[in-house]
Amino acid sequence: MNMEQELERRPVISLLRPRGLDADRKFSKLVSAIKAGMEEESVPWLEGEEEGALSAAELALRGARQSRLGVGIGIDPACSIAVYFNRGENSEPLFLLSADWASEKVARLVGTNAARLVKKIPFKDLAGLGHKQ
Repeated sequence: MNMEQELERRPVISLLRPRGLDADRKFSKLVSAIKAGMEEESVPWLEGEEEGALSAAELALRGARQSRLGVGIGIDPACSIAVYFNRGENSEPLFLLSADWASEKVARLVGTNAARLVKKIPFKDLAGLGHKQ
């Protein structure tokens, strides 16, 4: 079963990233931290890789459109991170963090808050961490 079929079948957050960055240590640590944040909230996710030079926002939007929950997280090669919620006519990501703000702590909070969005509970505070809301 491919990722799109799995996303249609299971209610999960879609975490999308570019293909071929497994060797990049910082990138891998950020992806792991995002997943840890979702796991902390007991919300399932499905990780996928995309071809091409897509931004974090483009990856997150694509993921949100694929996810039955309507939530997508994208991380791009520069380590920028975005979260989209695909309900209504959102033209901007819910969260968009530039690579300058990408740390494991922030990435974990992004994963946690994406999961909290699904659970409809208040976000953990990202104030002062360079987020766009």
